[in-house]
Amino acid sequence: EALNTRQFWLIFVLFFCFSLSVNTLMVHLVPHITDLGISATIAATILVASNAAGIIGRVGLGGLGDRLGNKRLFIVTFILLAIAFCGLLFIRDIWLLYLFVVIFGMGFGAGLTQESPIIANMFGLRSHGLILGVASLGHTMGAAIGTLLAGYFYDIRVSYQLTFIIFGISSIIG
Repeated sequence: EALNTRQFWLIFVLFFCFSLSVNTLMVHLVPHITDLGISATIAATILVASNAAGIIGRVGLGGLGDRLGNKRLFIVTFILLAIAFCGLLFIRDIWLLYLFVVIFGMGFGAGLTQESPIIANMFGLRSHGLILGVASLGHTMGAAIGTLLAGYFYDIRVSYQLTFIIFGISSIIG
């Protein structure tokens, strides 16, 4: 029944756009930072810091969805992701990369915690696991397609600029 609703397919696209942005950046962040002339050690530290900020986003902001509303918080997470991608177009300094990490990490961390409640609010709990599992296929497809496209764009342009523009737009669409 859920597959026949507009809401399900909007959530599917939402999950796709979220994962397209988040997972692509997780895979391509270190190569982007090293392309800026920053050491691989610092780049790896920044990646670890983004995951730490993601944990803080999950724990610290995840419950905000109960008070603010899951849809509203998901909108906020997409705004944070769009800001992060726009920032990556211009960031060249290490301290700004750490600021980026906070914005990106909080966005992706809080967003992950909203997926299950959004499904529950839309479709109830009767078939929650099944509906969430099928909707998560959008999440998986976004991760697979995004990481491949980013690598392809990099191979063509020897830069992540196009990738950050496209996936920033994907965040706005989400």
